[in-house]
Formats: sequence, structure tokens, C-alpha cells
Amino acid sequence: MRPQKIEFDSHQRGTHLVILGGIHGNETCGPQALQKIISELRSGSLKLLTGRLTIVPVCNPRAFAANTRYIEENLNRVFQVSKEPMSYEQGLANEICPWVQSGDVLLDLHSMQSAGEPFVFLNAPTPESRTLCEAVGAPLILRGWPEVYAAHPELLSSCTQTFADRNGIPNALVECGRHADPAADIIAYRSVMNVLRHYGIIEGVRPQAEPSRYIQMTGLYTRKSEQDSFPREWTNFEAFEEGTLLAVRSSGEEIRAEKPGVMILPSPVSSIGTEWFYVGHLLD
Repeated sequence: MRPQKIEFDSHQRGTHLVILGGIHGNETCGPQALQKIISELRSGSLKLLTGRLTIVPVCNPRAFAANTRYIEENLNRVFQVSKEPMSYEQGLANEICPWVQSGDVLLDLHSMQSAGEPFVFLNAPTPESRTLCEAVGAPLILRGWPEVYAAHPELLSSCTQTFADRNGIPNALVECGRHADPAADIIAYRSVMNVLRHYGIIEGVRPQAEPSRYIQMTGLYTRKSEQDSFPREWTNFEAFEEGTLLAVRSSGEEIRAEKPGVMILPSPVSSIGTEWFYVGHLLD
């Protein structure tokens, strides 16, 4: 099973936007929203005024069919061109990366395991990417991903955003809500429409909303054992005070907050050796 790209062209000068969904097979909000937009464009109920649109609604079709995150490895950790792809996902990356390179802007739609507000990842804080992230209309924008990962060389990888950054392409990755939550489908659709309006690709202006707040990511913890656990069910962006018990290692070692902050993307089912949770703090 291979990914399909679907293209629309206004034949008028403008931005070429590339949108990805289903990088992870169990994250269905992107595919749902993008299929709706494809149907509207094909029926004529939605029309392009300027520019071009490339949509890849399901980037990992085998994982999507199996409702699992990935088949052999995380596509959003091997998103680069490989001379000799060694896995199904590396082969997918070889197909999708040139599609991303062909565009002017990248929008990548995801969902998350934990409950919490939708947000946008701002990878490289260039003025163009920052403006794009704010145009999405999510209440929160996260920055600091590259710096957090620089402290974990064992996790160094290439995601859709780092690939776009290396190619000088403004980008935003939207976490639309919790897996399988119908509200996440609505957020994904609204995010795409906001970005289309922002670039003048379709008619209209983005509805006014409260300015996004910024969160600085400051730490990353990996899961070392299946017995590593959380003392309770954390909500994404839940605030904590200095000294709060965040998690417990299988050895009994307690991970406590060194200063006040917020919990980010806690995953009690993460695989050993992968990202378990992050911490950060709101910026003024």
C-alpha cells in the first residue's frame, strides 16, 4: 500500500500548500478532515482562488488500515530521503519527501493520546513559520523541540518539520486533539481552512480569535521500562508546582518537578526507549 497525493491548481499565481495527514496510522483526524476538503473541492462547493494545493490524506496507509501508529518504525522519525530504505516507513518517506520539497509551505495534521487543548509545534522559529503557526488558530504554540532533542542524541531523527526546515519551507505541525475524538476532526478541518484563508488560497478571512499563547519545552523523559509509571493520569498542559511528583521509574526513582511548569504529551503506553513525556512552561 502506497500513499496517494491529490492535487488542485487554481491556475492563478499564489502559494503552493502541501498538507499531510495520517503520518501515524492511528491518528485519524487528518485523513477525515482532508477527505472532507477533497470532496468539497471536487464538488465545487470549495474553490481555489490562487495557488496550488497538494494533499496527502494518508501518509502511512498500511498503519492506517491496521489502526496502529506505524508498521516498522515511526515515520515521523525517519522523514528524510534514504539511498537504501531499510523499512516500510523509510520507503514512504522517500515517496513523500519530494512532494514536500515541491511546495512553498507545509501543514502536517496529527492527534495525541492524552487529553488537552489543541496546539501547534513551531520547530524553527523563523518569522514565516511563526506567522503560519499563529494563522492555524490553535490556543497554544510550542517551541523548543530542537533544543530538547539536542540533549538526547540517542533520539536524533528527522521529522516532517526538520525536513521542511532543512529545505527552507515554512511549516506547522498541528496536534488537533485526542485520538478518535470527533472534536479533533473539527479542529483539523478548521486548521486547514484557516491556513487556506491566510494565504488567500480560498475566499474569506480567518475568524478572529484570542492570540495563541506560547509554551517553551524544556525537558524530555524517555521510558526505560514497562513498569515506569505515572502517579495519576496527567492531562496535556496540566500545570504543576516545584517538587510535584511527575512520574516513577520501575526502580522506585521518583521524577519530581525542579520548578513550576506544565506536563506535555504524557504517554503511559510509549515503547521502551522512546519519548515518555515532556515538560515546559508558559511564556509571558
